[in-house]
Amino acid sequence: MKTLRYAGKELFRILGKNESNLERLEKELGVDLDVSEFGEIKIESTNYLNEYLCEEMIGALSLGFNIEEVVKLKDEEIIFKKIILKSLVKASRINPIKGRIIGTGGKSKRVIEDLTETSIVVEEHGVGIIGYAQNVEIAGAAIDMLIHGAPHGVVYKYLERARSKARERELPLNEMIREEILHPERAKPKEKKKKKVVKKILKNETIKIIKKITKKKVVKTIKK
Repeated sequence: MKTLRYAGKELFRILGKNESNLERLEKELGVDLDVSEFGEIKIESTNYLNEYLCEEMIGALSLGFNIEEVVKLKDEEIIFKKIILKSLVKASRINPIKGRIIGTGGKSKRVIEDLTETSIVVEEHGVGIIGYAQNVEIAGAAIDMLIHGAPHGVVYKYLERARSKARERELPLNEMIREEILHPERAKPKEKKKKKVVKKILKNETIKIIKKITKKKVVKTIKK
């Protein structure tokens, strides 16, 4: 049995209208949920994995994800990640940072969601991400860039270039975005390197030819 404690707005989000969210979780996971008047949520199940999943789903609901997004966590390849802003920045910086993550009219959040195929929620003290494991990691990296002051244009450029190159090279989107965001130096075109190699080869061949010509001239001079 697992006991969780929530209050206020978070508890309201978890319960849902007429406790419909709890009923859905019980149905999806085969667990028994009991909520006390003090905000204690008890999870009972003979299946430890479902008990853990229920805890994760409740955590996602508390942030503001809707129940349809939350039940996707039943898929073992889909995960939930929470970024706690107060552990990364000063309290006075939380609201400005949230503003950067959301962007004007929600643009920044929307771009990250679209290009990483994830769902993102920004709430009072943190950010939640739901999606395939690698995509969540990539979205988290993009958000981390914004938290630490990277210009929006830089983040968008990485994500847009990643999507474009993924299509050209027929590579998985998540792998290409990972390359662009986490290791941009690895994503530089290799053509330049090839040109340098060709130039070096041509230079070496030229030197060899000059040496041969010089050698022939020397030999002719000696014979004379």
